[in-house]
Formats: sequence, structure tokens, C-alpha cells
Amino acid sequence: MNCKDLRKRSKKGQTYIYCNKKKEEIRFVDCNTCHHKEYKPQKGLNKKSNKLTYHESTRYSLIYTDFKICCECGIKDKEYDHRIGAYTKVEKNEIFGGAYRKSSIADGMIAPMCIYCHRLFHQDIDLKLKYKAMFQEAYLKDHSLNIFIKRYGQNYIYKLKNQNKRS
Repeated sequence: MNCKDLRKRSKKGQTYIYCNKKKEEIRFVDCNTCHHKEYKPQKGLNKKSNKLTYHESTRYSLIYTDFKICCECGIKDKEYDHRIGAYTKVEKNEIFGGAYRKSSIADGMIAPMCIYCHRLFHQDIDLKLKYKAMFQEAYLKDHSLNIFIKRYGQNYIYKLKNQNKRS
């Protein structure tokens, strides 16, 4: 269904294919043999702004100084990792992602992680909460709790303590 005139419609619960060029209901086979077929233009990927590229290249961490060693497992950059069966790369990972990613870069909420630990970080909620609480403690040495909550949405130390009580 890449033709720009092809539409999927439904009438009384029945779906059918409609051609805007011919202004009639058609079979999908008829669209494949059509001589007037026009394809939708593909959208390109959004480019990062120069400002964001600069901030990403000058990332620092509140806690870690060496970005060549994974903070979770201790493996070094370009060292053989038996868990994945290949040489690994240690990358800078923003602890607070999504809407808080830019704030995380600006405030130094960055942790060096190998590929395996990075994947584990995004899959394991408990591990992610542990790192968020750890970076919140480092942030609170220079700022207040209210500023942190306004900036990152919630109190992760409190959330971690409540989670430990339930376990």
C-alpha cells in the first residue's frame, strides 16, 4: 500500500480498498497493475541540531570520571566480553531518558556502560531505579529536592525505599 492514491476504507463493518485516482473500489491486484501508480515521498530522518550535538560531545558525569570502564560490570572499552561473545564498546548512557534526556545531559546524569549492561539497564526496572536514586543523591548535594522534582518529575530515593520495604 505505497501508492499515494490507495486508501483502506470500511462500510458496514466490511473493509475494502479504494483508489482516489479512479474514484472507485478496487482489488489490490488491480492496484499492482495500475499505470498511474504514484509513490509517497519518503521522509528523511530529523537531523540533530548543532547545539544538541555539541552538548552530547561534551557530556560529563557527576559520579564517574573514567568513561572507558563500565560502571556496572567493570569491563574496559574494547575488551572481549564473554557474555556477548565479542569485543565490547563502553558508551555514555543518560540515566534519565525520554523527556528528561536534555536535562540529564546538562546536569551530568551520565553513566558509562558496556553494550550488555546498557541493554540490561533499559530492561531491568530495579537497576534503572538504583541508578536514578544514586544520581539523585549526587544532585542533591548542590541543589534542593524541590528543584530535582521539578526537573525530573519525582523523588527516586523515596521510590527506591518504598520498593525495598515491599520486597
